[in-house]
Amino acid sequence: MTPRERFHAVMNFQPVDRLPAMEWLCWWDKTLERWRTEGLPADLNREGVLRWFGLDVHERLWPTPRKHFPRPPLRPRSQGVIDSESDYERLVAPALAERSLNLDPLRGMAARQAAGEVIVELQVDGFFWFPREVFGVEPHLYAFYDQPELMLRINEALCEYNLAILETVCGVLTPDVLCFAEDLSYNHGPMLSREQFDRFLAPFYRRIVPRAKERGILTMVDTDGTASVTSPSVSTIVRMPRSLARGTMRR
Repeated sequence: MTPRERFHAVMNFQPVDRLPAMEWLCWWDKTLERWRTEGLPADLNREGVLRWFGLDVHERLWPTPRKHFPRPPLRPRSQGVIDSESDYERLVAPALAERSLNLDPLRGMAARQAAGEVIVELQVDGFFWFPREVFGVEPHLYAFYDQPELMLRINEALCEYNLAILETVCGVLTPDVLCFAEDLSYNHGPMLSREQFDRFLAPFYRRIVPRAKERGILTMVDTDGTASVTSPSVSTIVRMPRSLARGTMRR
């Protein structure tokens, strides 16, 4: 079996010759620096390191709108990028309207995917993750109560952005996986209630996930921890939460 055939078989509970051997998120730069002092060849790129360890190769695309807006100088990431709705209008809204994508790397990737050599994941900013990046960690949690209309406005624009990116990518190749980066949980539970999930996140998942499933794309949410409170809602919308308990993957 090819790596791609094997991956899809496992995800659909079908027999395989062996389990996929995958490092989904790969490694921090400091990890690679340490390994190079211990014998890892210095000239290996990401795929080269995967193959060095005998792992299957997957490619990740993450066309986040965050690359289109600047972070204020000396402002920590935890404080976000806005202090007001006018800041959103000036900094973030234009980034969400910018949906251009360099398709050249995708074309080479498409041929390798068709041959079964690689698994392709399209990762997008989720509807908890992105507002947190915009508001900042603590202001984001207050915004569920203090600025609900702005929260919904941000997620509406993000939904349109993600839909446009999905259509653009599918014009070149069909990803094997669509993953929503959320990190909405820790090991003892999520940072929002089911009611908040159903109001602020679920409506936008319900617009994107069916479009992915129509194309046979697996859908996942990277929760980063147990989604015990929200998991009934998550599981009915997407195929699987990726981290129901930190460090695990299950359907």
